[in-house]
Amino acid sequence: MKTLHLRIRASAGTGKTFRLTDRIVELLLLGADPGKIIALTFTRKAAGEFLVKTLRKLADLSSSADQVAAFCERRGISAKLAPKDFLPLLRKLADALDHIEFGTLDSFFYRIVSAFGAALGLGASPRLLDETSAARSEREILQHVADGLSPLDLVAELIRGPARAKLNPLAPDFDLLERIESLYALHPGAAAWGDERAIWGPGGCPWKMFAAPEDTSECTERIAEAIAQLNAMRPGFGKLGTIAEQLLSEAENLRAGNPVTVEYRKKGIALTTHERTLALQSVGACLWRILAPRLIQSRRWLQMAEALRAARDLRLVNEGTLRFADLPVLLSRITDSGIGPGELQFRLDGWFDHWLLDEFQDTSRIQWRAIQPLLDEVLQDASGVRSFFYVGDVKQSIYGFRDGDPTLFGEIFDHYTRHAPGHIGEESLGESRRSSKEVISLVGRTFDPDSLAAAGIPAPVVERWRQAWTEHTAHESNPAPGFVHQIVCDEEDCWNRIAEIVRSSEILRRPALTIAVLVRTNDHAREAVGELGRLGIPATTESNPLIATDNPHGIAILMAARQVADPADDFARQALAQFSVFSDADFGEEALQLFHLQGARGMVHAWLKKLPVTPRHAALRRAAREFDDNVQGSPREFAEFLAGYADPTSARPGTVQIMTIHKSKGLEFDLVFLPLKKDTRMDKRHSDSPYCPDGEAAWILQLPSENLCAADPVLRAAGEHLREAAAFDSLCGLYVAETRAKRALVVLSQPAK
Repeated sequence: MKTLHLRIRASAGTGKTFRLTDRIVELLLLGADPGKIIALTFTRKAAGEFLVKTLRKLADLSSSADQVAAFCERRGISAKLAPKDFLPLLRKLADALDHIEFGTLDSFFYRIVSAFGAALGLGASPRLLDETSAARSEREILQHVADGLSPLDLVAELIRGPARAKLNPLAPDFDLLERIESLYALHPGAAAWGDERAIWGPGGCPWKMFAAPEDTSECTERIAEAIAQLNAMRPGFGKLGTIAEQLLSEAENLRAGNPVTVEYRKKGIALTTHERTLALQSVGACLWRILAPRLIQSRRWLQMAEALRAARDLRLVNEGTLRFADLPVLLSRITDSGIGPGELQFRLDGWFDHWLLDEFQDTSRIQWRAIQPLLDEVLQDASGVRSFFYVGDVKQSIYGFRDGDPTLFGEIFDHYTRHAPGHIGEESLGESRRSSKEVISLVGRTFDPDSLAAAGIPAPVVERWRQAWTEHTAHESNPAPGFVHQIVCDEEDCWNRIAEIVRSSEILRRPALTIAVLVRTNDHAREAVGELGRLGIPATTESNPLIATDNPHGIAILMAARQVADPADDFARQALAQFSVFSDADFGEEALQLFHLQGARGMVHAWLKKLPVTPRHAALRRAAREFDDNVQGSPREFAEFLAGYADPTSARPGTVQIMTIHKSKGLEFDLVFLPLKKDTRMDKRHSDSPYCPDGEAAWILQLPSENLCAADPVLRAAGEHLREAAAFDSLCGLYVAETRAKRALVVLSQPAK
């Protein structure tokens, strides 16, 4: 038996799971042992579909000659096969159900980590934390880290106490901590964190030698003013005018001693030699004032990451508990320690010959690092009896915020075929089995690389998209006829137009059809629910509303909980003053006593009795009950729990479904509305997040603003990389949104100004 390593470049709705199950059947035909096949993806639902659909496919092939003929034709099998050839395969797979490895990456990682639990100090059976327990554990670890880092003045840097003006004050810190931890898992060496030499080379930062000029008396008024603005610039403070911005963009010419001319009111101002010298000093000093604290910040991030890892290791040893995010990190430790595939095989009572990975574009770099040593064995095996198969769609890579790294999809292919062309074969799937030809036609016109180039998308982004692009067609059996409508209207008229189409089509009277409005943010989703409801269109959101912030009574209960947790919370006190039914006594010792005797549900029930009954009261009581049953923490923990509690019962059938594009991935709807806002650039980068370039030469820094990055070639390249990545992410989001539509798609855009 000889099998082929294979990469599948798929497009939306083209049957990635169908192709994967075909691959499993092919392997079984070639004599593969079902127990030697491993198929991994990201969700339990998708993993369950692998097995069910494979069994169903084998059952169909075992009973239908037409199915066999179709299978052989699409797989290029020339041998004469009949249903009787597939019946033994079905029995073989059914007999092996108890030890088939069709699951999630997390479950596989857990299996390996459990096998090495003792070596990792976890005991014999480490326990995975559920979502509620993990959230509580995170708060405890944060507090532990904060206590340990207080002498280093890092608490004010990152971990704050409850801010008085924020309902969920720790949310941004959690996001930043997750990013720092992810980077630390990949780059634990100190050189990556705030070391000038890693960023600019052996000489370090080229701007630290400059001092701001004090005497600008010989400069023209406009140049002197620009230099003064640069001199006044401080981290978080200061504003630069047009000429100062131009001086930053001319920094390389200033350093080279080249002539420099700036524009002011459509006139050119040529700088004298003396002005160029002072401008260079001012630009350099300004950059170093901004960059020096950021280099220190990176080193503090390293301390944070080290403290967090130590705290997590302590929890692992003392409690034997794990988060899902811990699993690939621990697996990396196992493989980095020199333990080879032979030892892994022994611990796991066997190993796998055939690997199949689904939705590969969502794999993170730390996950790949964890399994790469295992797959190296497969890809370097010269016997031809082992295989690697991975399928994905880079155009649907919208989980970068979860560390999904779509560049791996091409990077791995290039790595293993660079010196052995054809070592990994390749197929492309471009025929949609979901969408009507009208929808697919719009997708093609919108996202064809030449169309993107004509629309002004940056060339590097277009080239990256071109590498992932496959011509799209619609299968003849897809819904027909289809409908596509593009509407240009003002933002305030958007909901009126959607409501008009829903009413005139009477689509809600046909319960078999599904309608969705896809938006980018949860805030936009909640706005859509409210606006369509105002227009008489029943709408619910999969972006489940936060019950403590989307209505006055929820806010009242949250503020009351905060007041009990912290009597000095002035923000909560002022908010509660707006509700005349409450007095200070409602949040004092009596409320605290009620909390300890009857739990959060007793305290919340007492407050709700003072408020007029609304549909939200049931959800507030449910939140209190879940806290008592699953968390059983302090009043402060209840306030934090309530601030992030989403109503799981908000979506109802027979309504227009509102959801974010991220939550719509993997779903499909008969009619999709796509209202596009014009309030952000496609390439807007997130400057508050740590930046780390691709490749081995890692350095980690929070980039300054775009105008400051423009002065330095290294930072400018980093900023351009972030903007290109942001533009690519935006394209992926729009592609996912348009390809959710089965029959009809309505795109609403705002007029160009």
